Amino acid sequence: MAARPDEDAEALAERIGLCARCEHAQVQRSAKGSEFWRCREADAHPGMLRYPPIPVRACPAFTPSGLPSRTQHGLVAGAEDE
Repeated sequence: MAARPDEDAEALAERIGLCARCEHAQVQRSAKGSEFWRCREADAHPGMLRYPPIPVRACPAFTPSGLPSRTQHGLVAGAEDE
């Protein structure tokens, strides 16, 4: 996760949303220091946004970090169980 130096986990989750705790999130930084949160799950599911607007408050592909990927269990983006 890309926390600011003075930012705790709660503040990061509030600023970024679900991506701050998601297995599929990847932070990319520009040379000028901007952060871009990329969803790797979008590679497998074209209907999903590769760079969703932040903060993300709801996402069908959300998988808490450290848990098996939803796609490994046959779940696909667009599922309504979140």
